[in-house]
Amino acid sequence: MVVLMRNLSLSTALLLVAGVAISVHADRAHAFPATNGHIVFRSDRGDRSDLFSVAPNGSGETRLTRTGAADELDPAVSPEGDRIAFARRSRPGSGTDLFVRGPGGLSRVRPTAVPERHPAWSPDGTRLVYTARTSRRGPFRLFTINVDGRDREQLTSQPAGSYDADPAWSPDGSTIAFVSDRDGGFPEIYVMDADGGGRERLTDNARIDANPAWSPDGSRIAFTSCCASGSHDLFVMGANGSNLMQLTDTPAEESDPVWSPDGTRLAYVAFPAGGGNIDIWTIDADGTNPARLTTHAAPDLAPSWEPRPACTVSGTPGDDTLEGTSAVDVICGGDGSDDIRAGDGSDLILAGPGDDTVDGQLGNDLIVGEQGDDALRGRGGYDGLFGGGGTDTCLRGAEGGFVRQCEVLGATRRPAASRR
Repeated sequence: MVVLMRNLSLSTALLLVAGVAISVHADRAHAFPATNGHIVFRSDRGDRSDLFSVAPNGSGETRLTRTGAADELDPAVSPEGDRIAFARRSRPGSGTDLFVRGPGGLSRVRPTAVPERHPAWSPDGTRLVYTARTSRRGPFRLFTINVDGRDREQLTSQPAGSYDADPAWSPDGSTIAFVSDRDGGFPEIYVMDADGGGRERLTDNARIDANPAWSPDGSRIAFTSCCASGSHDLFVMGANGSNLMQLTDTPAEESDPVWSPDGTRLAYVAFPAGGGNIDIWTIDADGTNPARLTTHAAPDLAPSWEPRPACTVSGTPGDDTLEGTSAVDVICGGDGSDDIRAGDGSDLILAGPGDDTVDGQLGNDLIVGEQGDDALRGRGGYDGLFGGGGTDTCLRGAEGGFVRQCEVLGATRRPAASRR
């Protein structure tokens, strides 16, 4: 994951700050406007499976984990880009538990004696939906759980003899798509309410359908289907099962699609018919311009696309006065000494390298001073304040919050170097 400030990427602020805010105050969590970050995947390079990442153009391949004693499977990057949920298997043939890796290190979601797989995040980043056996030899069903391991709920419970798997939470949090053979025949794509009610079957064909993935706007679902053309191909349909479109129609095996955060491309797994390298590829959302990203001889599997915050309000190299809206904003100060006022939404503010004054206004805000002598003030919400370099003054919001790297706590003041 990314570990330094904006000169590496805007997602750094989330890596340093958002995970702490979410874990302390769940109401704070939301997804910021995002652009395309790296693609996280698992690869069996060496004796065990570890997590890797690669840029969307295939450059910058990086190994994220090197456990040596365990397989790390099914990575899922959180909606805010600061954490990765995954399943860990301690030895071949053993069970798997869910883990989360983030700013605070590695944590197990809950100890269990039954296999747990396929974690997917709720859009507010506070819960996971996943597949697990109901007992050591019981059927696979779907569950939700808080990231801290509390409030586990079983969503599906039909009689034994079928399975439920591959859950995916819709961007608005209301619906979960999943795969099941509960009605007999081949596995199909279903949706249900986030509490397990209102189940509806979306596909009904003589093929094996799997790996549902919601588009960022929630209007479409990508999935894998086999084997109308003799191999696995990628398809997209409307959220209600309408407007089916085939994206790939090749002799290769293509599966496990995941959308880019901006909704323009999908990452997926592909390998030649009959065998060969199993690699990560991307393709435009209309099925054009396929591109191979990885080339290692070991299998590369289970892609998950990292969201990175996209600036909705931006400063200039000079001294600016910037103001957010009532929506969720990412406000990015320029190089000067800026006066920044967040709007009424829950915002991310990256003040920039100057001596800045930042006022959180309403909403639950994440305020990052970056460089310079900054005055950071939370107001009517639960705010996270991160001073960064320089000598910074911070004041918590009305509903509390957390403070990192602030040298002075108390009433805000304007930096001496500021022109205002």
